[in-house]
Amino acid sequence: MNTVGVVASIIIFAVSCVACERVLHAATSVPTHQQITPTKVQGLIPVDPNQLKITDGLITKYSTTEFAVRQSIRGEFGWETRHEAEIGFIYRGPSAKSEPLASGEIRRQIGLKLLAKNTCNVFYIMWHIEPNKGIFVAVKSNPGESRHEECRDNGYISVKSTAQSPLLVHPIRIGENHTLRAVLDGKMIRVFTDGIQTWTGELPAEAATLNGPVGIRTDGGDFDVEMRVSQ
Repeated sequence: MNTVGVVASIIIFAVSCVACERVLHAATSVPTHQQITPTKVQGLIPVDPNQLKITDGLITKYSTTEFAVRQSIRGEFGWETRHEAEIGFIYRGPSAKSEPLASGEIRRQIGLKLLAKNTCNVFYIMWHIEPNKGIFVAVKSNPGESRHEECRDNGYISVKSTAQSPLLVHPIRIGENHTLRAVLDGKMIRVFTDGIQTWTGELPAEAATLNGPVGIRTDGGDFDVEMRVSQ
């Protein structure tokens, strides 16, 4: 092959590589912001992010209903006890800085807080992304303690379900819309993922004396979120 032919081949190869890179980038990149699917549940109203009390971490407000989470957060809404709450969210991927939990595990998860008396006494409904997947429900019970410095990661009690459908819990993938809803009916807890009831259980005795607002918790992941609560 002459010199002209060699140069032409190099140019064609370079152009092809650039085109491939652009296609790959377009296929893997995620938009900075996309609208979260509105709730389909009657009686739930969106929460203005300005009304969230963020006790740990930071959020960025997108609108009067949506906000961005780019680090682990803890937060509550209001002061009164509510018996139903939902979060609509889009997972954006692992946080740039993923800090391990007190146990040392790096976990990516998002979930709801119910009966949040304080950081030491609260009921959690969490949707795990990795390393394990699925719905995990627990009560954190530390009577007489109210500050993280007092209880740290002590007092967690896993709550077993009376009925669950783990195969119906969709895996959480980057860029997809999901919803997580929890309903407290007396001593019964019903959990809905993407509109499907996938977990049912009873409040343990340790949660019988809990009362407080609903809230949100995330660990190790970036999310766009809309929180909704019962009126």
